[in-house]
Amino acid sequence: QWKTGNCALLVSDTKVGLLVDDGLCHWVPLSERAEFHRHVMEEIKAALGLSRIEIVIPTHYHGDHTENIPEIVASDGARVAALDVICEVLEHPERFNLAAALPWYGTRYDTIAVDTVVPEGGVLRWREYELEFFHLAGQTYYHAGIAVEVDGARVLFCGDAVFGWNSAPEPVLCWNDNEPRERGWM
Repeated sequence: QWKTGNCALLVSDTKVGLLVDDGLCHWVPLSERAEFHRHVMEEIKAALGLSRIEIVIPTHYHGDHTENIPEIVASDGARVAALDVICEVLEHPERFNLAAALPWYGTRYDTIAVDTVVPEGGVLRWREYELEFFHLAGQTYYHAGIAVEVDGARVLFCGDAVFGWNSAPEPVLCWNDNEPRERGWM
């Protein structure tokens, strides 16, 4: 997890990065946010010796996790991979009645194009890693969990579906009337 926002980075042995989420929670005017994002990405790359971000994976559609994905696609030629259940929300948010989608953030982008759709339970092989994708409804029904083994430890990327920094974090339990299957969940 980088020190300034909603993004986490997996670094390959070849010094390219896989970015999970790309929002920095820097609530200033759009032009300042874009400049701040570019600065932080350069800082991250320099600190970790990265040549570029190769893949970006959003855990869910909220703008504070997706706002800067189009910027990384443009600057680094990154590809976007996403769990199948959230792809349509990323590519066509206007079809849904959901809070905090990308257009709400006032960016110059309203959608995120997905290059690789990963099915529920699917595995994305990237460099030396195998990332397992699963549906993890949290703040929203349209949410992914991504599990991967890193240096012998099992790591879970979950956006903000689970809060807390101890051994027993608190899960987010939501009721969302727009959830497509059961009209909500707990």
